[in-house]
Amino acid sequence: MANVTYQHETALDGNRLTRITMRPEQVARKPLDHKQTDRFLTAFDLGMKLLGAPRIGMVSVDDPKGERYLAEPGESALSRRLGRYFEVATAIEHHGVGCAEAIQIAHEIQAELGGSKSFIAYLGSPRNRREQKRINRAIAEWADGDSMAAHYGYAIDLFCSEDFGKSRSQPSIFDEKNRAWLVDTFGIQFVTMAQLAGMLTT
Repeated sequence: MANVTYQHETALDGNRLTRITMRPEQVARKPLDHKQTDRFLTAFDLGMKLLGAPRIGMVSVDDPKGERYLAEPGESALSRRLGRYFEVATAIEHHGVGCAEAIQIAHEIQAELGGSKSFIAYLGSPRNRREQKRINRAIAEWADGDSMAAHYGYAIDLFCSEDFGKSRSQPSIFDEKNRAWLVDTFGIQFVTMAQLAGMLTT
C-alpha cells in the first residue's frame, strides 16, 4: 500500500510543477529494534549525515528539518550529484555487481510468474527458501553498490570500509578485482577504519 500526495507549484522558469510523494505503508513490518535505533541516534548526535541514493520508487528517511541528509548548496549541486551517482551505479550494474544480481533474480521469477511489474516487486515473491536466501544476499550486494555510488555522487574523497567481499561466493563490488576497477576507472580511494584513524591523528 502507498500513501500518495500531490503538491502543485510554479517553477523558477514559470512552468507548472507537480511534486508527487509516495509513502509506502508496510503494516506487516516489525518496528526497528531499539538497539539499532539507538545506534542511529548516536551517529546523528556525533554529526554523521545520511547520503542520498536516489533509486526511483525507493524509500527515504523523513527529514522535515533538513538535518539528516548531507546538505547540498543549490539545484546545480543536486544535478551534478545525481549525474555522478547514476554514472557509477549504471557502470557497477554493467560490471555484473551491485544491483545486477537482484535484477537477474527478479527476471527469473518474472519469467515463471509473468506480468510486467517493477523488478523490485518480483523480489518479494521468492519461489522457495533457497531463492529467498539468494535475494537476501543480492540485496546486501545491491546496498553495497549503491553506497559506493552515493559516495561518488557526493564527491567524497575517501570510502571507508572493512568489507572486502570475502563472504560472497560470487563477485562483489568490494572484492579485490572490483576495488581495483573502481580505483582505475573512477579514482575512488579506499581506506580501512585504522587507516582513516591514522589520518586523523597525524
